[in-house]
Amino acid sequence: MGWGSGIGVVALTTAAGGCAAFGLAAFLIKLLSISNFEGGSGYFTVFVTLGGLIGGFIVGLVTAVTVRSGFATAQLYALGIVAALTVAAGILAAVLQDDGPRLDGDKVVLEVELKCPRDWKPDNYTRSELGSGCWLQRYPANGASETNPIVLGGLTLKTAPELDGQWVAACAVDLEKTASTRYLRVYAGHKTDVTIRVPLPRHPGPALMQWSQWSNSGFVPQAGKPAVLDYAFRFRVQRNTDYRAAHPSADAVFTEKRQKALAAMPADAPLVQWLPFFEIPSGSAVLNSESTRPEVQAVRAHPEELLPLLRPGDPAVVRRAVLAAANLEQVPASLIEPLAAGGRQTIELIHEARASSLPGDPDLVAEGAAYTFFSNWSTAMDHAGDTGIPARRKVLEEIAREVGGDVGRDGIHLIAEQVRKDLDKLGPAAQ
Repeated sequence: MGWGSGIGVVALTTAAGGCAAFGLAAFLIKLLSISNFEGGSGYFTVFVTLGGLIGGFIVGLVTAVTVRSGFATAQLYALGIVAALTVAAGILAAVLQDDGPRLDGDKVVLEVELKCPRDWKPDNYTRSELGSGCWLQRYPANGASETNPIVLGGLTLKTAPELDGQWVAACAVDLEKTASTRYLRVYAGHKTDVTIRVPLPRHPGPALMQWSQWSNSGFVPQAGKPAVLDYAFRFRVQRNTDYRAAHPSADAVFTEKRQKALAAMPADAPLVQWLPFFEIPSGSAVLNSESTRPEVQAVRAHPEELLPLLRPGDPAVVRRAVLAAANLEQVPASLIEPLAAGGRQTIELIHEARASSLPGDPDLVAEGAAYTFFSNWSTAMDHAGDTGIPARRKVLEEIAREVGGDVGRDGIHLIAEQVRKDLDKLGPAAQ
């Protein structure tokens, strides 16, 4: 085989190796559930494809040098080797895939309960979305997830009657990988941040489905801090199916209850009966972007029924009426003044948030509820058009005086920033 044929074999085999590796990468992304977070799957594809190009070049070069037959025969040999290596790599990845231990063929959930000191109580920050959490991490030293991979879990704070009312942080994390050591990090508010070495074998058996004894050992000292002495923990494992059945997600429970209540609602029910469907228990608004939802259809069909609901009275009714009005495509002129006045509840919600705040510990949940209400009120007033500007400006000025010079990222601060933007957009009042 001449030099020209040899170069052709190397070039074609290199290209074939790259194509085969690209297909292998797509297969492995699905098999290994590689996320596209921060381009992870893309980088993986580039890495595997580059490896395939290099491998194809080597196979083509070796084949061109060693096979003495013609171009067609050498090329078939090379392509066969590339195909065999690709299939072998896929099979090897599938066989060696580590998707965690099993209990009776089911995936495993690790439960850990952290018993807090007797005088421990959750602060406002603990109740916020970012104020508490837990995860399994590969190494004991805390660090970025790139250097210390983590598996996020769920955390619930509760009091334990059998412990004389002591607070317990209950954590649950899926065991996605087998490991000889497992480190669980638990944080709750500003006061609790611990790392626990859970004494769990690589493949926990049914015996570990019962709670262990409470233990004070196993806490790993964090950088610059001594190991905690006034906490204790216990652990057990559960089958994933059993755990999910006993602990349905709060979102799933709420959605199921909401769907049942909506299904039982008469189509001709007055609007006041539809109001609860515009708010979830925490005080946040339900996103009703779909006009096909029955509660949205009800408020759009009879917006005039909002008029008595927006008048001063029950704050909960007024709040939900404002949330409902945010779904109107156009606010009728008769609703503009009462709807604008309803925005003053933003001030009341700010008062509630500040009253429940502590020095250095703002009530972020209450601030979030105030901001959610204000955002929906702003949306509703947008739909009032230019006719609603005078009434809207008046309420915005009252809110501006209440929030003062607050700036930043939390609920009250976000309200302050939005009020300033809205007032600048509306311009000065006509003289």
